Amino acid sequence: MSKESLLLGLPDDVLFHIVAHMNVEEVISFHQTCRVLHALIGSTDYIWHNILTIDLPLNLPHGARIHSLSGSELRQLSVQALRVDHGWRKNPASLKALNRIQHRGIVGEMKYLPPRWLVTMSRVSESLGCALSIWDCDDPNKAEKVQQVSLNTPNQPMISVALAEDGLHALVVMYGRLPRPEILRVYFIPMQRGLPSVDNHTYLISRITTDEVPGSVFDTHICGKTISCLIARFSNNLATYHILFLDTQTGKYRTVDFDVPQSALRVRLFPDSFLALAGFENNKSLHLRLYNVASLLQSLRESPEIRPSPAATSLGEPYAEFSSSTDPPLLLLGRGREYELSNNCNSNTIAAIDFCGGMIDYFLRFPVYSNEMGLTRYQDQEEVPTYPFNRPRGAFATPGVVSFGDTGRRAVWIERRLDFDDAPTWALVKGTFPSHRSGPVHVGLLLPDHMALPFKLEACLSTALDEARGRVYLGLYTGEVYILDF
Repeated sequence: MSKESLLLGLPDDVLFHIVAHMNVEEVISFHQTCRVLHALIGSTDYIWHNILTIDLPLNLPHGARIHSLSGSELRQLSVQALRVDHGWRKNPASLKALNRIQHRGIVGEMKYLPPRWLVTMSRVSESLGCALSIWDCDDPNKAEKVQQVSLNTPNQPMISVALAEDGLHALVVMYGRLPRPEILRVYFIPMQRGLPSVDNHTYLISRITTDEVPGSVFDTHICGKTISCLIARFSNNLATYHILFLDTQTGKYRTVDFDVPQSALRVRLFPDSFLALAGFENNKSLHLRLYNVASLLQSLRESPEIRPSPAATSLGEPYAEFSSSTDPPLLLLGRGREYELSNNCNSNTIAAIDFCGGMIDYFLRFPVYSNEMGLTRYQDQEEVPTYPFNRPRGAFATPGVVSFGDTGRRAVWIERRLDFDDAPTWALVKGTFPSHRSGPVHVGLLLPDHMALPFKLEACLSTALDEARGRVYLGLYTGEVYILDF
C-alpha cells in the first residue's frame, strides 16, 4: 500500500493533528505536492484559524483579523509573505523594481500606513512653510497624491500617524518644532482623491498649548481614538516627565505624573488600555514597564470637563517590568546609543533594536502581546529574549534614518562609515528578526556595494517600510521619493 493510500485512509482529525506539527511553509509545501492534503488544506478554514500559527507579516486589509478571512485567502497571503521572507534573507536582497515619485520639497519624514498609504512631511522649497502629503502607493508604478495639507510653520514638526478605524481618514499628530505656544496638533484628514490642497485649519480637530499643558512633547503614540504623549518639563535644569492622554473623539485630555529612573523614554498604548513605557535604566539596560490605565481613560471619557484636574494624578505602580541584558561596555557609555521600538498599533507585540554603539547590537522581543481579541497578555520572566548581531559596516559605522516594521520582524536603516583616510561611505541595510518564537537574526546589505542607482544614499533624509510586502521608501532632500521592491 502506498503512503498516499495510507493518508487517504486517515480520518480528518488525525490529519489535523499532523498539520498541527508543521509550520506554515511546510503546510504550503504539502498543499502543493500532496494530492490528499491539497483539498484538506486548501478548503478548510479550521486549519488556518485554529491550528496553524502564522508568524509572518501579512498584507491584511485594514482592520481585518485573521479569523475574519477564509482559509483560501490566508493561504494566498502566506505564500506572498514567504516569498518576501525568502527574498529578504538573501544577502544582499534582490531588487525587483525601482520607481520614483517626483515629490518636490525636502522630504524630511515619512510614515507608511498599511495596506497602501505613504504619509510624508516636507519642507516647501518655494516658501518658508511645510506640507503634509498622503500618497496611494498600492501600485508603485502609479503612485498618486490623494491629499496635501499646507502648514505655515518655518520648522518641520515631527509626526505620528495612524489609519482611522473607518479606513478612509488618516489621524495625524504633530509635535515638536511647532510655533509657541503650541505643543500639539491633531488632524483628521480624508484620503479622498480630487480634493484641493488646503491650509492647516481645515482638518484640525485638536490643538493644545503651553497655557493648557506646560512642557514640551517629545514622543507620541496613537491607539484607536486615543493619543498618548510624553511631556518633559524643565526647572533649574531638572526634568520631570508626564503623560498626556487625549481622546480625539471628544477633545478631552488628561495629564498623569510618573517617576521612573529612565532616559530616552518611549510610550506605546495597547487597545485594552495597557500602557508600555520603555527607556534606558541608568543608561545601561533597556527597560520596559507595563501599566493598566483603563480606569484613567474611562474617567477621561466620562469627565464633563475638558481641562485636566489641577490635582496631580499618578500613573501608579507597574503591573509588570522587563529588563534586557544589553549593557554596553563602560568605554561606550554615552557614545551615541540609540534604540528603536516597534509600533504596536497594527501589531500584537513589542520589539526593540538596541544600537549600543559598539561591536555588537541587539534585537529584543519583549514578552508582551495582545491576543486576537485585543487583550494584553504578558509573561513574567527574568530576562527578555535577546539576539546579538553585527552591523555590516562594522563598529565605526553609524546607523541612521531607521524604519522599524510594526510587527518587529523587519527593519531598514542607512549606515554611514567615516574612515580615517577615505571619504564617508553609505550603505542601505536590512534586518530580519524572529517572532515570539526563537530564530536567527539576519542583518546585511539590502543593496550590493557599488550598485548603480539614480540617486545617492547620502541624499536620503527619511525611510519608510512596507513590512508585509518588503517595500522600502527613501525620501531625499532633492524632492524625490524612491520606491524599492524586493
